[in-house]
Amino acid sequence: MASFNQLVKDKIDRIDNIPDKFANGVTKFQRAAYERITELLKQLELTPTGTIALTDANFAIVNQIGNAIPDTIYQTGYLEDVRAFMSEFDQQAVINTDLYKSIGEVNIESANQALYNQSKQIAAEQLTTGLSTQIQSEVKALLNQAVSTSSNYTDLLTNLRNYFEGSQGLEGSMQRYVKQQAFDLFTITDRQYSNSLADQFEIEFYKYQGGTKDTSREFCVERAGKVYHKKEIEGWGEGQKCCGLSYPQSGSWPGMAKGTNASTIFALAGGYNCSHVFIPVGRKFVPQDVLRRAIESGYTT
Repeated sequence: MASFNQLVKDKIDRIDNIPDKFANGVTKFQRAAYERITELLKQLELTPTGTIALTDANFAIVNQIGNAIPDTIYQTGYLEDVRAFMSEFDQQAVINTDLYKSIGEVNIESANQALYNQSKQIAAEQLTTGLSTQIQSEVKALLNQAVSTSSNYTDLLTNLRNYFEGSQGLEGSMQRYVKQQAFDLFTITDRQYSNSLADQFEIEFYKYQGGTKDTSREFCVERAGKVYHKKEIEGWGEGQKCCGLSYPQSGSWPGMAKGTNASTIFALAGGYNCSHVFIPVGRKFVPQDVLRRAIESGYTT
């Protein structure tokens, strides 16, 4: 088994890379979905000038196309990539288990496994049903508007291509959705499972670990690489400021995830698109000023 430090590195590296790799692979499915839908659009009745006829038949065709969108997306090969991405969740769980095994004996209890299975199932549903439902709603709205306004058919195809494939620096609809969802789902599942294992060890101190980037929120920047007592971290979730930190302010911070509290902070961390994780720190490795602060606060002895 790899060392504790190597496992931490692997854990963080995978958070930084695995979701992005999955999301970047979606571009090929956007093109395929667009091509499949344009084939179905050939059923629309057009006027002699190339505009879409305002008829009941065309609205019926739009509804048929909308109903076909989930299968249109799934038949591009997207589901195979989702399954492969789900297998990366399993590998991440193995790394977390090994990380805690390097501390001591780990018992994977039914509650640990149930929590992990639930998180993974939610992730799979968000990336399949969640995605197809959103695309279905947005495409039907786009098509209904085109029929209602007797839009030019060529303009409709352009708008639809821009929607699926992106334009002027904007990513396509599937990639935008997957990029946000995949990252948060992967990291939250990682943190939830890790925290469920940490409960077996009554860990007191954690390092807020992970890199910072241009988009990192101040909440994360000022905490990155530093050690905190569990009670201090729980306080963040309740909107309590401590340790000379700037945030929370007025009980929250920019980008704070909905539902953040004293218990969920260990899963949600800094909020949406946050790549930071809580790494257990043995008491003998805790900086003296942090230990002293925790003792003075009555959190430890």
